[in-house]
Amino acid sequence: MSRAVRPSPPAPATARSLRRRERQRPTPLIAICLLLGLASPVHAETADLFLVADGDGRWFETFSEGFGQVDGGPLYGGGPDFPDCCYDSSALPAFAPIGDGTVRVFPFGADFGDVGDIEFDESGLTGVGTEVAPITAVTIDFQQFIADDDTVTGQGYESVFQDLTGSTVTLVDGVIVDIDLSATVIFSYDFNAFGQVLPFPGTFDVDATSFDLHVDPPPYITQFGTVGYRWLVTGAAQTVPEPAFALPIGGLALAWTAGRRRIKPMASRTIR
Repeated sequence: MSRAVRPSPPAPATARSLRRRERQRPTPLIAICLLLGLASPVHAETADLFLVADGDGRWFETFSEGFGQVDGGPLYGGGPDFPDCCYDSSALPAFAPIGDGTVRVFPFGADFGDVGDIEFDESGLTGVGTEVAPITAVTIDFQQFIADDDTVTGQGYESVFQDLTGSTVTLVDGVIVDIDLSATVIFSYDFNAFGQVLPFPGTFDVDATSFDLHVDPPPYITQFGTVGYRWLVTGAAQTVPEPAFALPIGGLALAWTAGRRRIKPMASRTIR
């Protein structure tokens, strides 16, 4: 029969152990913030991007030659909780329905809402007068708003943005009044069934009031058939800076964000 071994009581604190504990005491939060401010000043600012699609925006799937339309077309309701697909693309301009009429390509309908954000370099900004800053990153997970799982394998895709050189935001007294974004976007499907990742490149352009998503590459010819997708959607756009204020401490400014911070999804990234 085993006997429980009672742990020995802790040794009394000595002067040396007390000094060691004092050295190991966590650094106060304000000191950490000051050190971070000195070591790596933050020069990036973000603005939320809101999109509302035009009703005639479409997503095409070449395997079945079907497409869905933002407003549902003449036969489907469109919008949240209503089907918007599918029609036979080979029958255009006529709308010939195919399938069982239960597919929702645009799960939120036309109102995409807050789709993501853009990041711009604020290092040279003063907040006074008219100023221009370069856009450095775009974060949008388009699969949430267009064809989230409507492929032949029932899976979504990754959104990658690159070639942002020349894209800018214009600010007047620190407020965004214009945006000139022209990026290459690549939607990539990890098709294990086809043994490879299939990228679908196109363009994504945004100005102060509108956006244009145009992804229309040639399809892939695989051993399982022709695989291709097209995203042709335009609409209205608006940018809203994320609220923040500066807290000056000893000549340094610590940026604190008020309200919700977006957690950037894994399915969206920018290649710089």
